[in-house]
Amino acid sequence: MRDGRCGDSLSAIEAEFGLLRAMIDNLPDFIYVKDKHSVFLAANKSVARIMGAEDPNGLIGKTDFDFYPKDLAKKYYDDEKTVMQTGNAIFNKEEKVITKGGAVHLISTTKVPLRDKRNRVAGIVGIGRDVSERREAEMKRRESEKLFTYLAEYSPNMIFINIEGKVIYANRICEELLGYGREEFYEHGFDFLTIIAPESRDLVKTAFRQHNKGEEVLPYEYTLLTKEGKRIEAIISSKLINYEGKQAILGIITDITKRKKAEHELRRSEEQYRTIFENTGTASVIVEEDGTISLANGEFERISGFEKERIEGRMKCTDFLKEEEKEQVVEFHRRKLQESSDVPKGYECNFVDSEGNVKQVLINMELLPGTKNCVASLLDITDRKQAEMHLQRMATHDELTKLPNRRLFQQRLEHALIRAHRHNSLLGVLYLDLDDFKYVNDTFGHDMGDLLLRLLAGRVLECVRENDTVARIGGDEFTVILEDAYQIDDIVTVANRIIESVSKPFALGSHESTVTISIGVSVYPADGDTTQELLKKSDMAMYKAKRQGKNNLQFFSTKIK
Repeated sequence: MRDGRCGDSLSAIEAEFGLLRAMIDNLPDFIYVKDKHSVFLAANKSVARIMGAEDPNGLIGKTDFDFYPKDLAKKYYDDEKTVMQTGNAIFNKEEKVITKGGAVHLISTTKVPLRDKRNRVAGIVGIGRDVSERREAEMKRRESEKLFTYLAEYSPNMIFINIEGKVIYANRICEELLGYGREEFYEHGFDFLTIIAPESRDLVKTAFRQHNKGEEVLPYEYTLLTKEGKRIEAIISSKLINYEGKQAILGIITDITKRKKAEHELRRSEEQYRTIFENTGTASVIVEEDGTISLANGEFERISGFEKERIEGRMKCTDFLKEEEKEQVVEFHRRKLQESSDVPKGYECNFVDSEGNVKQVLINMELLPGTKNCVASLLDITDRKQAEMHLQRMATHDELTKLPNRRLFQQRLEHALIRAHRHNSLLGVLYLDLDDFKYVNDTFGHDMGDLLLRLLAGRVLECVRENDTVARIGGDEFTVILEDAYQIDDIVTVANRIIESVSKPFALGSHESTVTISIGVSVYPADGDTTQELLKKSDMAMYKAKRQGKNNLQFFSTKIK
């Protein structure tokens, strides 16, 4: 008879082995063992699935030649033979794997020699991870960067990105107009103020200080100096942006030298003024003290859609503006007439033409010497503003779903934590991950997978309030910030609403697909008071939800039920 204690010990070992086997079987990574002839001795469920076997036992006693095309199987065999002959492991080698259904996956594989008790190589242990989605994400990121480069490089305006006075990006037109090679801009000792005329340097320094305080800086005019000392009159529109985790200034500079020269000529004589006024190429009008347009040039006719006879003496400059902007432009004009020293050089607004079309313009207004009349010139900046908005949005939003990306999510979470601390309220961070999203891509294709992600983003947005944040942080992973919660039930209600909404069928072209979602939740202050802690713990809670059978929500903290 077997000793009772021995039986208990064996039972414990068997239970522990069963638990270990279950853990390995449920890992997403591919784990297998082969003998010295590359015959499978053991494998987990992930290996069986990708090779088209019903379960791991279907692989035992077989080789890759039983599942893959001969040329592909031979590549795997040759690698394993090299490992066993040399005793040296292969680490993180990327291999293409073709499933039974014909889908191609990119696998990062590590193969290490398996040794017996005499330290002789008896086979290999293989570990693999599917990196297909990561590679696809990297490709999309490179495409976005390529688009940014294209937009910037072929812009007619000079574009700079400046960090703490150092130029880290200058586009092609900067080289052409300023005479410096890009390598000169990027040199450590290059002083950005070198390209600013002495009389404009205080203006630029003031703008830098305002940006560093987080204040908005209106477009302003200043003078640039080329490498040869030539002066360029310019107007700059600058924005504070986050560039690779650092605060940076994006500057879009328009050469207005010709326009400034034309304005100077206008002041010299009435006859010359009228000639230049009509042929300057810039939409311009003379505005009387009461706002009536007394003179309009041909370019203004073109941009407004009205003939001169209809404009001059009959219309006011505010007739071309949206109702909500009229008061601000009237105030701008009034301050110009008073020759106020703090009035901005230019004013951005929306211009409405005769057909009701809206253009974004920059109005520059100057008082004509010895009169109460102003000359106003309009620069159509619609394309520039759209490019500016696109560049800024690319830095903070996910291109596919238009939701905030990881960078903007972290910024908003930092601000939400400050508010939650101030109001002594709870803050919920939800980590959402689609269950078996890979099946949708494999079944319907990546285009339908992308459509599903866009539709899912819309459903999640419908489940939260306006002041909450929904973000996509990669692949099929989303996050939600729930603010102003005063009890855990508020967070549970929203999370359950999301699970219920996502579980309804999605229309993917001519097909329907039903998916589920696993949600992990961390709560401020119980689970931490930093963005890193809350995001990490909600991620851990999400994996807990996966282990609990998916399609459910789990809290990180054991204190929260």
